Amino acid sequence: MNLIAAGPARHVPEILYRRWHREGSLTATWKPNCEAALVDGQQQGAARCLSIIRDLSLSQPELELVSFCLFVSMMTRTRKQELRLKSNRLVKQEVISEVFRDIQLPKNLAGFDAEIVEWVFNDYGRLLLLEGNHALQQGDGETALVNIATAISLNPRLGDAHATLEKILEACGLAQSATAVARRLHLLRLSNKASRLMRHRVTTRPGQENDEASGGESRGNETQAPRSA
Repeated sequence: MNLIAAGPARHVPEILYRRWHREGSLTATWKPNCEAALVDGQQQGAARCLSIIRDLSLSQPELELVSFCLFVSMMTRTRKQELRLKSNRLVKQEVISEVFRDIQLPKNLAGFDAEIVEWVFNDYGRLLLLEGNHALQQGDGETALVNIATAISLNPRLGDAHATLEKILEACGLAQSATAVARRLHLLRLSNKASRLMRHRVTTRPGQENDEASGGESRGNETQAPRSA
């Protein structure tokens, strides 16, 4: 967070850590082993991040947006770990931080870059998908349906949300609707695949494809420095 708060960072395309999430790696110990450890860690992390945000010279709309982004990021990690731990119920967002109790997006987003706003909508959609999946695991189909529908509204290209919606419709005996969603999901995946291929062709440097073919697989999950902060 201090690095992000400092501003743009220089891109250094070097390997940071070769044992990321591998046997014997320090990162393998980062996952909490119980709900109490998860909540405690997230509470401390939220407090630290909010302290850094408050020290920035932000306008009120910027403060609201950055705080909302922190909420989405921290609650997404929380929900992922809760699903992994098979928690019976989700911790309330205000338990992680009181700031998260009634947090909302700024009402006026006109002053922000459209791409940034799209990132926020997309990631919030992923958070709602996680909460919908948990509700579905607990047999709460109504809550799951509301979350999944909202996730698709925020992030229409979220394939996993369409797949979950298809399962809900099938469980409700709505075969015709489920088939239509399945067809939409198939087209969506084809479109996403084409988009990824196009981006790869645009960003690949001359000769890079040959380099990747000869040595890319051996590098596995090696982590590189981010392009920007």
